[in-house]
Amino acid sequence: MTLRIKFLFLFVLIGSGLNCQTVSEISMDKNETQKFYKKNDPNDSLASKPKYRRGVHYLVTTKDGLVYKGFVIKETENEIQLEDRRTGERFNIKRIEIKTCEPLSHHQQLINLIGENRHARQYLLASSAFLFDPEHISSSFHWFLLEDVDYAITENWAVGAYSFGPYPFSLNAKCAFQLDENTFIGGGAFALADISGNIGSFLGYGGIVKLTSGTSNRNITISGGLLSINSDVFFTSGTVPNTQFLNLYFVNLAYCKRLNEYLALNLEGWYFPDTQFGIAGGGLKLVKNEYSCWTFGCYSFLNIQATGVTLNLRVLPLPYIGLAQKF
Repeated sequence: MTLRIKFLFLFVLIGSGLNCQTVSEISMDKNETQKFYKKNDPNDSLASKPKYRRGVHYLVTTKDGLVYKGFVIKETENEIQLEDRRTGERFNIKRIEIKTCEPLSHHQQLINLIGENRHARQYLLASSAFLFDPEHISSSFHWFLLEDVDYAITENWAVGAYSFGPYPFSLNAKCAFQLDENTFIGGGAFALADISGNIGSFLGYGGIVKLTSGTSNRNITISGGLLSINSDVFFTSGTVPNTQFLNLYFVNLAYCKRLNEYLALNLEGWYFPDTQFGIAGGGLKLVKNEYSCWTFGCYSFLNIQATGVTLNLRVLPLPYIGLAQKF
């Protein structure tokens, strides 16, 4: 009797073990099957751990030489989907075809979202040291009276004329060079003449050097120069001037920040140390159009003394309107 009970107990244990092993094997087979189908489902975005971050702009190069730019909005085991947020276009790229996939810098992301500021060379009256557009003509009007026309011979050299109303009274040569990715240096020399003959044929000369740091969408320019004016402009024929030419040194600081796809904020200030005189201006540029750009703002006159800088309240802020064009 005892032997039968032991045998029966052993049989139950063996049967239970076999049953447990069978259930375990079935469960394992089921899990492996689920993993297999999950791994090979190209539509399952959770098939693998996400490799690319959301909200980051990527530059993707494929093995056949194609280049894509966009934000990763979907990621599966076999492919990624990019979206170009400027055009709304989407691209499905197979992972096996990707050669490189790198995030763009903040500047590159900004460029891809809102584009380059094609009018970054001009602030209000001041200009930057960015390179020229070769073999293109550009012009800028200030109050529809002052006009600056340039012809770019190369990206580094340009010639131009400055006019007041219908009379050209300045010829100039300009240069601009790039030192590194975000640093530019440039300058120019000019000669003033009165073709009307009311004052004199030669009115003066001058030169300016400038340093620009930043990108087309956000930059700052520091300039300094000399304006030498014929004393006949200021003195009557009966007055004997101390010198034939009066030298006025000046410095300039200008700043530009792209606010969005359509607007850029421009600020600038001019200081003449010999006369303790300064002006400051600001305005908004409509930079959406690549070929023309309107600017609206105002200028204020400053009294710069040893005690500080004060506004000249006797002179109301001067409204400013400008138009820049490229041909």
